[in-house]
Order: sequence, then C-alpha cells, then structure tokens
Amino acid sequence: MAFCLRPQVMLGRLSRDEIDLAGSTIASRLRQEDGFDLRADGAFIVVLANTDRGTAQIVARRLANEITRRSAAVNQRKWVAETVEDRGDAPREAPSAEAAPRA
Repeated sequence: MAFCLRPQVMLGRLSRDEIDLAGSTIASRLRQEDGFDLRADGAFIVVLANTDRGTAQIVARRLANEITRRSAAVNQRKWVAETVEDRGDAPREAPSAEAAPRA
C-alpha cells in the first residue's frame, strides 16, 4: 500500500531544512522492508510492504501529524496524507534502497 505525504499549502519550494525534517521523520518510522522517495513537487511517496489499506491510513495520518508538529520549528506548515490507489498495473516492488536512504 502506498500513500503521499505533502504540505497542505505550497507557497514556493520547500526549504532544505523542511525536506530533511520530513525525510528523517518518515525514515525513523518505517520498517526495513518499506521505502519512500521525494517527488519533484515536494511530496513524499511512502510504500508500506505487506500492509492493508486500514493500517496504511493510520500510519499515513500519524506521520502527517508528526511532521506537522515537528515542522513548527522550521515553517509552521500543515502536512496531509493521501492514499495512492493501486491500479493493478504498477510494479509490486518497494522503492530501491538508493531511493529511500535509511538514517
């Protein structure tokens, strides 16, 4: 199951500090078999291996809330989570280790 984490409002580009904060928060909460990547528009795609939709939604909301809370020190921006629908034609593999460096 995959989901997208992104700032609710984008006024310009994300700062390097905010990208690092969001990325480190996501990396610290994922399991070894999960992965994530930063898109060009500032959103993160998170892939949870072997996870049902309900559990993925809980994880997505918790991550969005945690990033929002932690970003108060950087750029008081609210982050939101959106579930990505599996169309059935997408690859089943998690992103490569290069795409989702672990801290």
